[in-house]
Amino acid sequence: MRDIKIDALRFIGLAMIILAHISPPYWLFQLRNFDVPLMLIVSGLAFALTYKPAESIITYWKKRLTRLVLPVWFFLLGYFVVNYFVSEKDYSLRVIASSFLLIQGIGHVWVIRVFILVALIAPWIFKFNQRCSDNKKYLLAVTSIFAIFECIRWFTIDYIDSGPLYFISLITHYMVPYGLMFSIGLALSQFSRELLVKLATMSIAAFICMVAGLYLWHGQFIPTQMFQYPPSIYYLLYSIIISLVLWLNIEKVTATILCKPLKPIVLFISANSIWVYLWHIPLLNAFEFNFFFNYLAVLVCATVLTYIQVALVTKLSELSFVNHGCKRYMRISLTG
Repeated sequence: MRDIKIDALRFIGLAMIILAHISPPYWLFQLRNFDVPLMLIVSGLAFALTYKPAESIITYWKKRLTRLVLPVWFFLLGYFVVNYFVSEKDYSLRVIASSFLLIQGIGHVWVIRVFILVALIAPWIFKFNQRCSDNKKYLLAVTSIFAIFECIRWFTIDYIDSGPLYFISLITHYMVPYGLMFSIGLALSQFSRELLVKLATMSIAAFICMVAGLYLWHGQFIPTQMFQYPPSIYYLLYSIIISLVLWLNIEKVTATILCKPLKPIVLFISANSIWVYLWHIPLLNAFEFNFFFNYLAVLVCATVLTYIQVALVTKLSELSFVNHGCKRYMRISLTG
């Protein structure tokens, strides 16, 4: 079940994540800094459409984690093997292990860890949403948890740079805030336009107060990026504002992004977002044009490589001697 509004938003989120990795100008880097939270909101929107409450949580976890983990591990395996033979860069076992554990490693794989963490709690967020019949009470609960988490984050931030608390924070300090973004997306389509406008207005007011407060404290504008690892309410509020503006204008956004020449490309990228994302990683240093052409080259080449991969998998899946189980895991791990 596909929804073109979700496809449009997923494309925007992915495009902005890739943009961040091309070293854009400072002002543009700040403007696009809503990407990862938007992808979690999109994940919530998609979950609301596709989740089957009758399905056991274990079954959901198995399917979801397989779709998230296998593609990354296949990619990393190929990445390190190719690098060993064709590149002078020598990765240590620590970097390789860190990459497969989605901690840091080669970089850019931490996003997958976030989606895995949120997937683990998604069924319970769904149940809470179903039990909360009043949208205002639901938002109040989400806001309260945001406030509690921000207090915990503030008190613990000086103790999670290293040691056991660092590894614990890689779970707790990412699962909670991004789970809250997911919870907003889960209920987004249920909110009336009036409630969405009120939520956007309050978010803008709160964000302006934080910008002003940080400016008075530090004597300069503090970019939201400074509060991304782990994510704070300052970073997330900006993302909520942009996401709400996009959703309030979703018909225009969808019509613009899915205009006739671009529609099949955007839908393909959205449907295969994880592999477009993975393929962009080795392409980041492949081009030496100006920023704009580097960005286009990376995005286009990652899409083309994904298209070739999907086409090959489709052809292999049509071969009669390939058993059904193999075909299934090929589609799960090498497409989507």
